[in-house]
Amino acid sequence: MKLRVFLVVLLMAFSKTSIGDDFYVGVDVGDLSFDQQALSSATNYGLVLGHRWDSWSLEAVINSSETDNAIYKDQSVDMYHLYGAYRTSGKYYLKLKAGLTYEKYSFHHTAFDKRYTDEHVGIARGIGLGAKFSPISIELEYSWLGGSLELVNLGMRYSF
Repeated sequence: MKLRVFLVVLLMAFSKTSIGDDFYVGVDVGDLSFDQQALSSATNYGLVLGHRWDSWSLEAVINSSETDNAIYKDQSVDMYHLYGAYRTSGKYYLKLKAGLTYEKYSFHHTAFDKRYTDEHVGIARGIGLGAKFSPISIELEYSWLGGSLELVNLGMRYSF
């Protein structure tokens, strides 16, 4: 149900009438880390869809990571974020963002053939630095996804 609400909001935000010259897509790669020792840090990959209005933008981000975990063996984390973001003007800029996050954790203990899942909904926020090389932008971001999740990623955006 939560994923359906996320998709409806996303479709409304990026409907055909709202897509214009300030539409962008991007990819991210980074490090996802946790405070809990039972969870392993992992390389995280993301897809970004955004629309910019002057210095403000709305971004939808899908992140995914998989790694081996010392306790559970197979660990995967899928995350869906909807952010409002603000970028300062200029070729080099500061980015601030805040929004909602939905995280789904999945663990598979191969020795006992047990599966565990968990979900979390919360507030996400972040800060980043960027550089514009029209139509490409490069952004280095730190995001705190509530609880104990932290994400540091490097991303590339392509503006239409």
